[in-house]
Amino acid sequence: MSRKIVLPTPRRAFSLVEVLVAVLVLALGLLGLGAVFPTVLRQQRIATETTLGVSAQNAIGPVLTASDDFRPGGPGWEDLRAYADANAANDGDWVAIEPVDRDFVRLGGYDLAGPNGVFLPLAQRLYPPPFSTDAEPRFVWDLAVRLTGDPSSPNYPGDSPLLVAVFLRPVDQGINRAFNPNTSQDKSDRFSLAASLVDPALPNKARRNPVSVNRLGVPSYDGSRNPGSRYSTPVIVEATGSGVGKPPLNQFVIDSSGVLYGVEDEVVADTLLSAAGQRFLDRTGKVRRVIGVVRKSGRPIFTVDPPFPDLNASGDFDGPDEDAVNPIIFLPQVTTTDPYVFTVNP
Repeated sequence: MSRKIVLPTPRRAFSLVEVLVAVLVLALGLLGLGAVFPTVLRQQRIATETTLGVSAQNAIGPVLTASDDFRPGGPGWEDLRAYADANAANDGDWVAIEPVDRDFVRLGGYDLAGPNGVFLPLAQRLYPPPFSTDAEPRFVWDLAVRLTGDPSSPNYPGDSPLLVAVFLRPVDQGINRAFNPNTSQDKSDRFSLAASLVDPALPNKARRNPVSVNRLGVPSYDGSRNPGSRYSTPVIVEATGSGVGKPPLNQFVIDSSGVLYGVEDEVVADTLLSAAGQRFLDRTGKVRRVIGVVRKSGRPIFTVDPPFPDLNASGDFDGPDEDAVNPIIFLPQVTTTDPYVFTVNP
């Protein structure tokens, strides 16, 4: 008896065209997903930095007031007032406190050179404080002050209140820490970031700034202390109205001769202020944000929020009320944390 052989039903395979189409669709999906990842990572980084920044900002007050020099009524405030008086280009201008390297020991600290000889070490301006935890310093804060009293007063500046601004900024992320020649021959063991910033025993070539700029004042983001590089201080410039628009004024330009401190010239100041998310303080200590930049006759015109006061109807800053605006002060490196501003009457 013959046996009937049943052959399996043939299954239809994918054609080459179908495979190629599927690969194309998959590739497009992966490309879209890849485009999303940087945005997600950036937003996550900003959120983390903002959260840490708020914590660091909240820690600044206790750090200052815990110091004998900067307790309420402490001698540090009097020395800050003397510093402002000695360094202001004009009465009542913002003055950024510039860190100094003194005796190769107090590197990067604030030597106020006032009547009380107050010195504020860099270690007290880092957060988390160096060697206090396993975490390396993530932020550094800087001070700027201005005298708010009446220059015509016979006791000025001795009786002048101080407007104090605290700028918090991330430590440069590109710092390349030097290797420790005492413990490693293959350059695998490097000095900690905290040591690179504040340890006076380290050789100068192993030291780094928390934040650095090149000779023009442009951020290097690598903590460099090479010749031509220096600690990154806040930038102080004069602003003037754009001459267009109606009050309230929300447009301004940097005066062509109005760079007071921190950068080489107005072109560099324009570039730094044009960075996305940039914010600055006006003379009164109010935080304003740059929300747009257009170029006219080769110079950028900045749009700001909130607008400036209604100084006049011409769209300019001319007149006695200009002091409500100038000078303005901002950081070369954009941060996610507003400056903390308060008044002290030493």
